Amino acid sequence: MFSLVLGVGVVATTATISAVSLFAIEHAWLIQIKILPLLSIGALSLSALFLRSVLQHQEKVDTSEERLRLALEASSGGVWDWNLKTDEVIFDRKWSSMLGYETKEIPRHFDSFRKLCHPEDLAKTLERMMASIEGPIPTYKAEFRMQSKDGSYRWIASEGIVKRSSDGKAQRMIGWHRDITEEKMSEILIERQRLQLINTAKMSALGEMSGGIAHEINNPLAIIHGCATQIQIYAKKEEIDRAKIEKSVGTVMRTVDRISKILKSMKAFARDETLDPQEDISVSRIVQETLELCQTRFYHHGILLGIPKDIPDVQISCRLSEVMQVLLNLLNNSADAIEHLDDKWVKIEIHEPNSTMVQFWIEDAGSPIPHDVVDRLFQPFFTTKEVGKGTGLGLSISKRLIESNGGRIFYDRKATRARFVVEMPKAFPTKEMQKRVTS
Repeated sequence: MFSLVLGVGVVATTATISAVSLFAIEHAWLIQIKILPLLSIGALSLSALFLRSVLQHQEKVDTSEERLRLALEASSGGVWDWNLKTDEVIFDRKWSSMLGYETKEIPRHFDSFRKLCHPEDLAKTLERMMASIEGPIPTYKAEFRMQSKDGSYRWIASEGIVKRSSDGKAQRMIGWHRDITEEKMSEILIERQRLQLINTAKMSALGEMSGGIAHEINNPLAIIHGCATQIQIYAKKEEIDRAKIEKSVGTVMRTVDRISKILKSMKAFARDETLDPQEDISVSRIVQETLELCQTRFYHHGILLGIPKDIPDVQISCRLSEVMQVLLNLLNNSADAIEHLDDKWVKIEIHEPNSTMVQFWIEDAGSPIPHDVVDRLFQPFFTTKEVGKGTGLGLSISKRLIESNGGRIFYDRKATRARFVVEMPKAFPTKEMQKRVTS
């Protein structure tokens, strides 16, 4: 009986010797108490205890992986399991079917993913995978396009975790894919509508200035016509008065330059820069080109427009038309708010609160805005204007535009008059920026 039990113990021990070795490597303390010699002298109870520990350890690993597998399969996505040593990848049925394939049609190799991933998305996706495999990031997440069997591309959201050995080396990456094409299409549609809304607001702001702009161009044209007529008369005389001709030509040139500035400002304002990179643009240019579009309106409505005399020689990194749109919207709002006052004025000031920021102040003769109204100023569709005069979108769009350019817009609660502030970071040459950062 003893020999039978001993035989069973030896067989059990022999059958599990590889598991014993692995377990011993992962648990150094077992080596220190010298388990293998104990096994060799027939300490069967300890062998059974050891075997039970090994099996329980393996059961925990199996249970953990099984829970992960079941959780992934229960999701709406497809599961993949990538062997990092062999590059073999197991794609489940859902993973294949979301691209229109049968599982057997896709080779079980990582190259299959490389070939199906959109070329524009592949490098960034692989970079994120490697960040999880080689770096401290525990999980991997990415969104990319994959080509389906019919040739079209589907948007995929992918997540995964890295399985490591006891010494920390990455062995497998397990994760799932989810088809988010419909979500992406909705996002694209919303973004298009947002851009259309911004453009509509821009044209609305320009429309408010259109009467003044038309007058600003028609008057110079009349001047040019008058000067041309005078030059024609002078030219017909026997004795040409060069001084008068030069004076008329000078007037024509200044007038043409004036029209050119207006048209240049209109072109800069109307340009769609939503997809353009930001440029370093001087604060002086931003102010001058914005004022070119609104000075005449203020003049004809009897509103005194205060213009900064000394503008700091600094630049900001932005999209010109977007910042102009915001400033023009604030100036229009000020003009609407004070049109009923006897003392009507609006002024724009430039301030540098610190070495890295520049502020545009738009202030008018109106009383400060009540605090309960200030809290709602930048909410969409909120307006204090009379019905039919405002959409309530100007400030909410302005806030989005300024933030997309790296700045912020706010109402100054401490001001004694109505004052809005647009704050933007200055643009510095690379060497100067490095000096500021390191100092």
